[in-house]
Parts: sequence; structure tokens; C-alpha cells
Amino acid sequence: MNKNRLLLLVFLLFISFEIFSQSTEKQRVIISEGKFFYKKELYFPMIMNYQLDIYTDNEMDYWAGPHHGYSSDNKRCCNNKTDALMSIFSDFAQIKEMGFNCIRLCGVEMEAENLTASQNMFYLTKKGKDLQIIKKAYTTQHGKALASIINSILNEAQELDLKVIVLTGKKNIHRPKISNIYGDWLSLLADTLKNNPALFAYDLYNEPIHSSSAGLTKNNIEEITEDWQKKIIKRDKNALITYGIMGHADVMMWDPSILKCDFLSFHLYPEPNNFRYVEASINWIQQNIDKVWIIGETGYSSNDTAKTYPAWGNLEMQKKYAEFVLVKSYCCGAIGFSWWVYKDVFWGSVQNWFGLIDHQGNTKPANAVLKKGISKIACNDCIQADDLHYFRLENCTYTVTGSVEDEFGKPLANAVIYGWNKKWEQHVYTFSDHWGKFKLCSANEITYIKASALGKTTIHKIVSLDQEKTKNIGRLELKPYNEKRHRKKTKRFR
Repeated sequence: MNKNRLLLLVFLLFISFEIFSQSTEKQRVIISEGKFFYKKELYFPMIMNYQLDIYTDNEMDYWAGPHHGYSSDNKRCCNNKTDALMSIFSDFAQIKEMGFNCIRLCGVEMEAENLTASQNMFYLTKKGKDLQIIKKAYTTQHGKALASIINSILNEAQELDLKVIVLTGKKNIHRPKISNIYGDWLSLLADTLKNNPALFAYDLYNEPIHSSSAGLTKNNIEEITEDWQKKIIKRDKNALITYGIMGHADVMMWDPSILKCDFLSFHLYPEPNNFRYVEASINWIQQNIDKVWIIGETGYSSNDTAKTYPAWGNLEMQKKYAEFVLVKSYCCGAIGFSWWVYKDVFWGSVQNWFGLIDHQGNTKPANAVLKKGISKIACNDCIQADDLHYFRLENCTYTVTGSVEDEFGKPLANAVIYGWNKKWEQHVYTFSDHWGKFKLCSANEITYIKASALGKTTIHKIVSLDQEKTKNIGRLELKPYNEKRHRKKTKRFR
């Protein structure tokens, strides 16, 4: 081959790659003016959480299949990759028929032990027909194999024009050294998925509040999430990033205002017979969160006949909750909605019954509500929760009062105040009002107090409220979490 032909071939390959890349970009979801868009049209993701299992028979060959709990006998559906992919495709087709246009893919997350001595990151696999749980230690080779499996799942979704949010991490991945290994995994995964048009977003951490953050500050969390973001964007500049967080509870450490991401995914669940606390949480989000946000998880445990593991309520209650939370979140500014979970499972708890399809394969009535999506919702306003539920003023046997202010003495509204008993077993919370004042109510003794606000430090107090039933702890001062950055910002605007 002469030099001119070689140059022509290189040029044609370059042009083909550019055309392919641009074609992929056009098929990706983007955020513009606070909304999602897909193919230049407004896109409201109706998302179904879908659980995978990674299976193996010999710890050498691995494949992904539907979560074993989705089957009617609580066993894995398939004995090989081909059959498993066909089953996943069948489930995805049913999910689309149910009215959903997006999948949140769970079951392929990295995690780590909560032990300083353990420096290994791993993901879970299930071996053999008895489903023995095997922790697969992360290596670059194992990461490439898992990334290839995830890519194949996205290909199945693409066949149905379903978008996919990939949940990539849970449990202790922010620990020192582990966070760097996790960043390497994100780089590898982003490099593998960057040209897959089914990719919607990466959900980098599922409910980090449930992992220990001892010894860390908000500055540390900001640096860690910024590093993860850079690792992904370096490989895929069009990638969207989110975090699955609880809301106000995360303000103490995983402050939603400092996480480096494109949108936030809030996990909100009701009490069995009271939806109003979810309403209060949505109101807090609507009033305080500047980033665009979606409901990342919500659901209701329902079964009309279960006795061994009773559900929260019956099928009609699940339907009522689905309508309530979809309307409430959409009318208060959510730009997407996600339901937990696809099918009922066999987890031996109330969680058995969160599915929209029961063990016999019947679709529950709640799906009729979600299948309509937002098309029939007419919003007049974001209705505010009442003070009883917003400030949680019931069960006021013990009360701690006080006020929250910034470093200049200005009252801070909607600061978050938590209280615990002596053993850190039970907690209560409230918010400060417009004047910065708060009243923390509890049916049990209160020993420890934590308070924080978006963009502010977290402070701790010992109040030992057991013999006396009420105490005023006075003024709580919350300073900027990053004093150095705050000073620069203040100086710039003088």
C-alpha cells in the first residue's frame, strides 16, 4: 500500500469515527434549562429499578441475568449467557409495556468493607444453582469483564429504545485509598460505555449515608466526588452523573449542594399509613435544592394476602401512594421519577412486596397510575406540607429548642437538626423555621444533637435530656464548610 492510499484510509477512518461519535451524542439524554431532552424533545424519565445478578458456575465465566428473586421459585432463571440475555430482554420489553422509558440498573455495584485494614474493593457474584455469594475482588481484568457485561445489558435496552442509569457503587467506596481504586473503575467503565447510546447516567453512590464517614469532612466529600467526576468526564465528556441520596439526612456529611454531579436522585419512602412525611421531604427539596433533581427511588409495600411477612398495606394503598407521590414530586419540580422495584422478591421482610408485578406474574393496580406518567397531571402549585409533618411536632414528650444562625448572626431557615438517644439507636429530626428557631420533639430521651445546613459545617452537641423533659440549648452557629473558598468568594464580591 503506497503512502497516499494509507493517508486516505486514515482520513476515512477518522471521518467515520467522527460521524459515529456525533450520531451517538445525538442519541444521548442532555440537560438544558433545568430539563432533560432527548432527540431535541423534552424527556421526562419514568424509571424502573431493575435488579441483576452476576452468575458463575466455575468462577471463571460470568454472565448477568435477572435477579433470582424475580422468578416464581426464587432461583436463577438461566444457566448460560444467551438465555440470561433473552430473559433480561423479555423483562425490559415488559417494563416498556408498563409505561417506563428508562431502567436504573442495580446489582453491578462496587463496594468495600467498613474496615481500615481492608483495602480491597469487590462486587458480588452468585455461584452455582445454590447461589453461593462470592465477593469478586476488583482488578483491572475483572473490571473489564464486568464493564463488558454491563455494555451487553445496555445493548438489550437500546433495542427497545430504553435509556439506562447504571448504579456503580455502594457501601464504603469513599474510604481512603478505596476511593482511588473506585475512580479507576469509573474511568474503565466510562471508556467502555462512552459510545453506547442507551447510557443515560452514572449513579455513583447508593445512599452513602448508610456507610461510615467517620473522620471525614464536607471538604473531603467534595474532593472525592470531584475526582470521580473528572475520571468519568475525561473518558466521556457527555456523561451525566447523579447520586442516590436520602435528602435532608445527607446534609450532615453528603451535602447535596457540594456533590459534583449533574442532577440529584432522592430516595423517599412513606410511613405505612402516612404519606405526609414524603410530602414534607419533597417540600424541603423544592425550597432548598438548586440542582435539578428526580425521585431516584420510592415505592410502597403491598400485598392483600401475605401473612408470614406482612406488607405495609394492600394493593389499593400502593396505587394511592403511586398517584400521590408522582403528582406531588412532578408539581414540585422533579424532572424524573423512579419506582422501586420491578417485581416482588423473596427477601424475607416487608421488602418482599414493593414490586409492580407479584410472584404469580400479575401486574398490580399501581402500574395503571404510573403507566399514564405525567401526561394527565395538571399542576396548580407545589402544595406545602403542614407544620405538624414538616417540623415533625408529634410525640413531644422530650423537646430541645434553640436557634440556628450563620457566622454573621443571620437566622438560617431550613437547617437540619437531628437528635439521638444514648446508644445512637433512635433518632428524630426537624428543620429550623424562617427565624432560625427550632423545636426538636421526641417520645424518648435525647442525648446527642447534630445540626447542619446546605453549604455549612456540621456541629455536635451533648444535651443529656433524660431527667428533665425540655431544654433550650440557645444559639447554634453554622459557618461555611469551606472557609478558604468562602473568603475568596466574599472578597471577590466586595
